[in-house]
Amino acid sequence: MENQSVINAGFIDVMRGSMYKLSRQLIKYNVQPVMWMGYSGGKTKLARNDYPNCEFYDYWRFNKGASFLFEDEIKIGRIPRYKRAEFLELKEKVIKMMDRQDDHGAFRYQEREALFYSLFSFFYSKVIQKKLDFIISAHSPHLPATMAFYGACQIAGIETLHFRESAVVPLSYLSRGFGSEWLKTSQTGVEKKRCKELLNSYIDSFGEGNYADIEPDYMKAQKKSNEIFLQENVSIERRVSQELWESVDASKVPDKKISYRVTAADFLSETPSVSIDNFRDGLEYKAALRELQHDLYNNALVSGLPEGRYVYFPLHYEPEKTSNPDGGAYYNIYDALLYLRSYVPPDINIIVKEHYTQLSKKYRGVFGRSHYFYRYIQSLANVYLVPDNVDPVKLIKNAELTCSQTGTSCLEAACLGKKSLMLGSNWFDVVPNIFSAEDDLSYQEIMEADIADVEIIKDSLHDWVDNYSIRGCVTGSFVRLHQNMFKEESLQDFKKTCQDVVEALKMNSII
Repeated sequence: MENQSVINAGFIDVMRGSMYKLSRQLIKYNVQPVMWMGYSGGKTKLARNDYPNCEFYDYWRFNKGASFLFEDEIKIGRIPRYKRAEFLELKEKVIKMMDRQDDHGAFRYQEREALFYSLFSFFYSKVIQKKLDFIISAHSPHLPATMAFYGACQIAGIETLHFRESAVVPLSYLSRGFGSEWLKTSQTGVEKKRCKELLNSYIDSFGEGNYADIEPDYMKAQKKSNEIFLQENVSIERRVSQELWESVDASKVPDKKISYRVTAADFLSETPSVSIDNFRDGLEYKAALRELQHDLYNNALVSGLPEGRYVYFPLHYEPEKTSNPDGGAYYNIYDALLYLRSYVPPDINIIVKEHYTQLSKKYRGVFGRSHYFYRYIQSLANVYLVPDNVDPVKLIKNAELTCSQTGTSCLEAACLGKKSLMLGSNWFDVVPNIFSAEDDLSYQEIMEADIADVEIIKDSLHDWVDNYSIRGCVTGSFVRLHQNMFKEESLQDFKKTCQDVVEALKMNSII
């Protein structure tokens, strides 16, 4: 890459246009945007004006199948045979992500599969044609179009980078793929020193053992939001969207966002609005699903904690990126639970606790997890589902091991002087008390390992801050989260975020 005068880059942006601002800095290093997935309007319009030779793909339209409209441009060649397993995993991830689009139960597997192959073929052929050197995404890709774009780059052997952010302190990091391979960064910045202090305060709060103090702020916000939702007389309005066929040229980004939900058999030619009959049918279907979900969940619950030794396994909300794709090899909750039951000695119980918002009326968890999942739990030996209001601190303290796909429960356990097992990857899996499924240690080996004290935990996280973190956050939701938490403007300076990213790309010989 050092002998290459121009570096061809792909970008997956967010609504606030973070990647546009970053791209302006990267231009100084001969980085030329040639592929861009962005939202309607905003900074994407600026990018289109600045980069006339770049192809733009509207985020919403491609999630809804705009790739089907470009058959003449798809010139896909042979996929390397040794990538077959990666391809099938990508396919399953993308099809699972389509749960977000299926409010009316109209999106069958057959159509999902067709959309996946269309998206993959389009983007795979494009990244080869554009001679892409690297792609950088503002978040873990967690909708069909972004994941197909990103995954096509992975299978084509192109450098893939995406931002991940901490919910505890206002820091980000750049991940290669979905494991624990992160880009090294600069140690400079008084903001990093301040974040170490905030981390220390967070860790010290575990000494009280009061979950109300250590519960992540995003969870508190979700609960508060749901309470308000249930108290109000909520009226549901139909969403009116543009026709998909309007301005579908990949180089033209539309002015308005279209709905990416599937409400009809032919999702490429849905009418701009949903008819009232279909809309009511959709509401009735959703209500029936939720009722069945609650029934099977309640039937699966145990009234008290089973006696004996146990491993604690709190679940994630689905559909969400914290499990798919961040869960890595265990992004699928069925695989994760089956692996855990196979890994933990059969005489040790596994205590499962559902995520609070999975059963909420405000959130869309009814589409992310089948109601039959609770029957599946009952089919596993010595696996028990406990009510979601059971005190998690008590569960962690009394467990031999806490396990999660990527959840902060592993960090909570470590700070409480307990061991945990991370199935996927997250920024805090550098903590000594947190073990990784990738390490391939036996259950007995984990049990025999020493417990690290609080000061060692702090030191490990401080090293991570110095060597891998990027100052500030990229996505609007995390920026707002930390602004509400800390009220310190200096911690969210995007110019410094860009400086850290550029330095990391240089240190790792990407630019």
